[in-house]
Amino acid sequence: MMFDTSKSGVCTERVNYLKRGFLFYMCASCMLLVQFVSYLVNSNYWESLYFIGGFYYLIAALGQAFLFNLIPWVVLYLPFT
Repeated sequence: MMFDTSKSGVCTERVNYLKRGFLFYMCASCMLLVQFVSYLVNSNYWESLYFIGGFYYLIAALGQAFLFNLIPWVVLYLPFT
């Protein structure tokens, strides 16, 4: 009994394409997070933040960076897979 291996090559190609796209998404989100944090560090609000406020800002900026990049990734990248 012989198996058709032509479909498995296409599947691995799609998986590799999705992995590359997800890596690009993560890198773009991290770059946006760096921009958010650099804005906070260079502003006057940095001195008035306590530890909890700074931690909250980092978590909120992380979430916003990933959400801002998720919409274009889902709309523009996933349909082509």
